[in-house]
Amino acid sequence: MLKHLLHIFFFSIICSNAIAQHEAILNTTVETHYTVKKINGLNSTYSEFSPVVYGDILLFTSDRDFDYLNWGENRWKKRKFLNVFSAKIKSLESDSAIVSPAFLYSKELENFNHTGPVAISPDGNLLVFTQVAREKHKLNKPQLYYMEKSNGKWGNKQLFSFCDPEFSFGHPAFSADGKRLFFSSDMKGSMGGKDVFYVEKTTENWSAPVNPGSMINSSGDEVFPYVHQNALYFSSSSQGGEGGLDLFKSYFRDSLFTKAENLGNEINSKGDDFGFFILPNRKGGFFSSNREGGKGDDDIYYVKIEETAVVGSKDIVGRFSYRTLNSGTEGLDVLLIDDNGEIVMRTKTDNKGEFAFRNLPANENYSIRVINPDPDLKLEIIDRDGVAVAVLRSDQNGTFVYKKLDPALSGTLSLMEIEETELGKKSGRLSGQFIFEKLPGVYPDGLNVYLVDDQGNVVHRSKTDNYGNFTFRELDLGKNYILKTDSTGEDVILLIYNKSENVTAELRRNSNGEYVFRKLTPEAAGLRFMEISDDTSMLAKPTVSLAGQFRYRNLDGSPSNMNFVIIDDKGNVLYKGSTDEKGFFRVRNLKIAEEYIFQIDPNDPNFEKKLILDLYNRTGRSLAMLENDKTGRFTYKRLKQEFSYLQEISTTDMEFLEKVPNIYFEKNHSDLSADSKKTLDKVFLIMTKHKKLKLQISGYADSRYNEDFNLALSAQRAKAAKAYLVSKGISASRINVQSYGESRLVNGCSDGVDCEEEQHRMNRRCEFRLEQSSK
Repeated sequence: MLKHLLHIFFFSIICSNAIAQHEAILNTTVETHYTVKKINGLNSTYSEFSPVVYGDILLFTSDRDFDYLNWGENRWKKRKFLNVFSAKIKSLESDSAIVSPAFLYSKELENFNHTGPVAISPDGNLLVFTQVAREKHKLNKPQLYYMEKSNGKWGNKQLFSFCDPEFSFGHPAFSADGKRLFFSSDMKGSMGGKDVFYVEKTTENWSAPVNPGSMINSSGDEVFPYVHQNALYFSSSSQGGEGGLDLFKSYFRDSLFTKAENLGNEINSKGDDFGFFILPNRKGGFFSSNREGGKGDDDIYYVKIEETAVVGSKDIVGRFSYRTLNSGTEGLDVLLIDDNGEIVMRTKTDNKGEFAFRNLPANENYSIRVINPDPDLKLEIIDRDGVAVAVLRSDQNGTFVYKKLDPALSGTLSLMEIEETELGKKSGRLSGQFIFEKLPGVYPDGLNVYLVDDQGNVVHRSKTDNYGNFTFRELDLGKNYILKTDSTGEDVILLIYNKSENVTAELRRNSNGEYVFRKLTPEAAGLRFMEISDDTSMLAKPTVSLAGQFRYRNLDGSPSNMNFVIIDDKGNVLYKGSTDEKGFFRVRNLKIAEEYIFQIDPNDPNFEKKLILDLYNRTGRSLAMLENDKTGRFTYKRLKQEFSYLQEISTTDMEFLEKVPNIYFEKNHSDLSADSKKTLDKVFLIMTKHKKLKLQISGYADSRYNEDFNLALSAQRAKAAKAYLVSKGISASRINVQSYGESRLVNGCSDGVDCEEEQHRMNRRCEFRLEQSSK
């Protein structure tokens, strides 16, 4: 099985000696693996190819015919012309894609001649497509046309000015910013049969076509271009590979392209493979192929994409110091010893006591030895910022052992925090949260968690709450433990938290169903130490885990697969990613900062829309509800006292704070019932006791009557709850209200659905969220 490698390069404009010393701890490549899956219910006995995803719709080109009297039925008659079809993507969470039946995409595109493939601009306002003009007794070549969207509808088609009826133009694809349009053509300037070209958007039109040159094109055919981020994917017939057309990839910046690389035989076959499309999360995509085993001439396939960072080599950078002596460590002779006892490298410490061994094989064990060692000598392994990630002490021979991590020997003892019991006795505490790596809005609740000792005995057990959390207390500091759970699949990750609610470690299950320690900092990955310092925080820098959801401020729903970055107050990019289809996200291993700025990608269709960002802690409690400014930014200032303040709240109050019960209303009424007032009385007592808390009230209605009436009624219900609390003495400035009408039903009782009255009552409600004020 071939592995497609992408080398990662680090660029630095200015590099001082101090910076350069720690710049490249690990030399890394990324291995990309492809797993091809068939899609049930999509392909026919005809041709389906060139898939494009727009929102939750899969567009593709096919020569299947349709029922002219009913555009919505997939009754195929006989092979005729190419047309553009659409199918809604129902799920991508199973082993392959699940799609609904296909329909003709647009009557405006159908001209009883060949139409397709298509491309839609990133902002969704420009549709580009291949079409053959329909003229009797004349053989026309395909040309590129476009339609602009106005008032939600596609306008009249227009021919691109650079097209020429003497040549063929087709296979359009936009760059990520929409400013460059790629296509295939045999026009003048081609190096072979058909080449990939591109044009750039000007103020009023598009530029003349540009041939990117020999890094992309050859004497054969290069067709079906597609762009994902800064990578150009296309198919070629003459650059070597598995069969006819093979999929290739080239990276580009401005007008410079890297030499195209074959994606390998995990995705390419002996047939034609073309029409690639990658989903925004890079975990899957679609392509077309006429490989053996298909249903028709060309079929569309789903492909799972897995990227793994692989350390090809590493640097060992360290710093010597004395534990008790106030003396320098410059000029120490330092030896690097392999498993055979051979000296691999030799160096001396600088005036700071630091040294470096570079470009070492990543899978080897080493020992570090000092000539004429002092028992008081201490060695710190440091990262590229000069920060210690581990402390090693020498054995009787003056050797500091540096080894690969052996998961079988790793327990959870080093992850426990020490706390004092009521009697003053010190014991261990282990607090964690299970999460689904690929499902940011879902948690494994009710999961059984076991702590097992060295003999395999279950010595402690617990069960996770609604958000996957658990805590073990009064653990024996003299024992080592392995943590096990019920089977939850490979997607589950365990995050370990300290008392400040920062993440100190991340654990994954091994083949025995056990969770073992994986250090978070890449510089420390793969290390096991002969002796670890008493400060276990040296094992890995604590990090922050944030979960949240983006939603529209004035509209129902949430932005799907929206791209965003997180930066600190100095402009450093801390994270780059996207939401899921419901607007949820989770960020792990985030560097601790006092302020996080969420920036929507300017190229994302949601950039200029008014949005709300809800941030939650690991128990589901709201940390903040933010609105974006004109630059598309949300600013979250993380309070230093945030978690210490929460520790002042009693367990009973905390349980109520994390899940305040809903209150319910009679049909067409906003009056508070006796039970509702009891719930609000409890809210009043907690808000009186804890002055830093503020309240968010959300009002709802059932689906009966019209939307305007229900929206007004839900507002009255929320205001009634607020008025009751204000009448008892809570400041109105501490209470915010929102109304949603019938837009967020808790069940399926929408218009036209026959439901019991009790089911409708569940939708006539107010929800409450208590959160800490930033003032």
